[in-house]
Amino acid sequence: MGEVKNNLKNLNKNQFIDLIGELYNKNKSVKEFFDFYVNPNEKELLSKYSEKVFEAFYPKRGFGYNLNEGKKL
Repeated sequence: MGEVKNNLKNLNKNQFIDLIGELYNKNKSVKEFFDFYVNPNEKELLSKYSEKVFEAFYPKRGFGYNLNEGKKL
């Protein structure tokens, strides 16, 4: 972690912004994090994940549940 921090500190502002933009475009979880950071809407996020968790444990089709998916969410 320390090496990454040192490398990030050596970037200028434009390089850092470009890096964040690239991460935003390539990684779904980073995109979701920054979208929430810019526009925090707890109710929408809770609703989205509660539906996914419910579906993991009570699937519409078939029987059983997906414990790993529920934990991951």
